[in-house]
Amino acid sequence: MEVFLGPNGEIEFETAWCIPSGVYAEIAKTIPLVIAYADEDIGLNCGLVIFDGDETEDLADGINPTQLANAVWGYC
Repeated sequence: MEVFLGPNGEIEFETAWCIPSGVYAEIAKTIPLVIAYADEDIGLNCGLVIFDGDETEDLADGINPTQLANAVWGYC
């Protein structure tokens, strides 16, 4: 797996099939995370989630899934 580090501290990597929620939940026990994710099928299986300690908040409600996916993939 390739992992890319961005200039603002963001980490980017690709996974197969779905968001690795368990991994994020474990990391969030030490630092809060904001996760934007999207499949390569633009507009499907995408979202914006905050992991903070034992709490998870889904922020994708009201966000256009196609626009979110395009932003995640850098198409906009």
